[in-house]
Amino acid sequence: MTMALESAAQVMRQAMRETVKRHSLWYLVQSALMIFAGTLALAYPAMSSVAVVFFLGWLLIIGGVLQGVSAVSARHVPHFWLQLVSVVLFVIVGVLFLRNPGESLLTLTLLLIVFSWPSAAQVFRGRRRASGREIWRSSRHAGYSHAWSSHRTGGRLCPRT
Repeated sequence: MTMALESAAQVMRQAMRETVKRHSLWYLVQSALMIFAGTLALAYPAMSSVAVVFFLGWLLIIGGVLQGVSAVSARHVPHFWLQLVSVVLFVIVGVLFLRNPGESLLTLTLLLIVFSWPSAAQVFRGRRRASGREIWRSSRHAGYSHAWSSHRTGGRLCPRT
């Protein structure tokens, strides 16, 4: 039994409408809780920052323990020891986050700055793409400089001297 695409889409839309109507109260409750949490975060930024650090610390510890349980149950998979190193690092970083929330907050702030730096540089520079040279400059930040340079040198990693 085949169904036309339009009628299948109509059935899907109707099912989505019914599901949203059935759970609309929960969507409203979730929205109210999120607005309340956002208002608290704006009103008390220091406390909300420490709460994020504690949440992330516990998330790392629980994630590390669960990953450890799954790694031990799959000891015969390749790179088993690398997974165990990852488990140990997750748990250690989670414990350090819980022990030193102030330093952890500073670490998270610095990581956020480092990871967003290339994107911010591209935004402030204006992303001009007038010539091939401009495309090459912006592609360095995206990680394509090796592909661009090997293309320009005929497949060699380094140009001839």
